[in-house]
Amino acid sequence: MSQQTEELRRRANELRAAMPRTVPSAELRSIVCEAADEHLFHVELTPDYNLVEAGMTRPRVKPQSFIGKDAYLAQREVAPDAVLCTLTVDSAVSADGTPRYALGGEPILALDGSRLVDALGRPSYVTSAGSGPSVGKHLLMAYLPPAVAGAGTSLLVEYMGEPYPVTVAGSGAVFDPSGSRMR
Repeated sequence: MSQQTEELRRRANELRAAMPRTVPSAELRSIVCEAADEHLFHVELTPDYNLVEAGMTRPRVKPQSFIGKDAYLAQREVAPDAVLCTLTVDSAVSADGTPRYALGGEPILALDGSRLVDALGRPSYVTSAGSGPSVGKHLLMAYLPPAVAGAGTSLLVEYMGEPYPVTVAGSGAVFDPSGSRMR
């Protein structure tokens, strides 16, 4: 190993040690997947999807002007081309009996094995994944075409070349949807 590489590793370790750790990343992923809380989205918020598709609209829009207001109002006027959904993994057992858990980036498929694509040509894939200890399931988040975004819809996620069955739980929180436990 070169001296420069060793120095970079040393600096990276120093920086890592100095950073505050409030919530371990695995726990944060669980919170994101179970609560589907708009303040905790990780990779769900991208320029590819708008706030309506992410389920982050508010009942009212303030009357004052703000940057992007016209675009936001236009997005609210039409039905979304995709819906951010939480999916539960029905079985994580591979063909050889090994449990495997999606981590993110895996394609979402219809039951016939075809790739799900929304009206704008964006393919559906797992955006976040994590354990859902409060609901006893492994949870995934993904943008789905509205036609398959209903709760109870059976789909597949492809992981390591194998299809795994998943069920759409809905477009909101799977644990404490009303938020009453946090109040």
